[in-house]
Amino acid sequence: MSLIDVVVRELEVVRVSDVSPAMKRVTLAGEALCTEAFPPFVSTGFDDDVRMLFPYPGEALPVLPEIDESGRVQFAPGRRPIARAYTVRRHDADAGEIDLDVVLHGDDGVASQWAQAARPGSPMHIVGPGQTKSLPESPDWWLVYGDDTALPAIARLLEELPASARGLAVISVAEHAHRIELTHPAAVSVHWIDRAEHTAEHGSLPVPSDLLRVAEWPEGEPFVWLAGEQSEVQGLRRFLHHVHGVPKTDIDFTGYWKHHRHDTDAANER
Repeated sequence: MSLIDVVVRELEVVRVSDVSPAMKRVTLAGEALCTEAFPPFVSTGFDDDVRMLFPYPGEALPVLPEIDESGRVQFAPGRRPIARAYTVRRHDADAGEIDLDVVLHGDDGVASQWAQAARPGSPMHIVGPGQTKSLPESPDWWLVYGDDTALPAIARLLEELPASARGLAVISVAEHAHRIELTHPAAVSVHWIDRAEHTAEHGSLPVPSDLLRVAEWPEGEPFVWLAGEQSEVQGLRRFLHHVHGVPKTDIDFTGYWKHHRHDTDAANER
């Protein structure tokens, strides 16, 4: 997200729905999405995101960044906003709405707690959107991997692929009930890995390289998109490059979160 793209928008919740037992969909709307007083909200990339801004404990309003005329961001001395990055699952420009899918972590995580308590009328300030780099239009085939936190981006990507696209999507979720319905081209196969089931059968969680051994690869050279826990996607990238010979330039990877990270101003929670 470049500095000139930083826009703070005050929105409110208009709907909350269950995507799965482990994910809430929160629909936000407001004049800041559809009036000329703000730069247009544009989300053309499947992994575009916004930063949700949350109040500190005991406070009603979040700490907001101040943006000067040059687009540079300033912060109040000693306090930075509590921000979490979330994929724009859907943007309806006509309705002036965006959908954000939030993974529920029980009582762990400021965004998770907020999503479970959110009701129509609940306020939310967002920053963005941040736009991701464009991806190749027609690789031989697509290889997509992600965990629970990457499901919104994977779902949007599969919906937006051309009908002629070929590929393989491998998705790791905590348990079977966390699977969701996905719309995808006929020649893209989707494979789910249930971590609880794998642990029950094998006594341990799957290691990164195991996650991509669930199906035969299509012919041709893939373009790869990986997202999830940082060390896991880094391991998968190394595996694909060294074992399968996929050029590093053909692997786009993002670490959405890190094991054992609990700092309050972490950029990502998903």
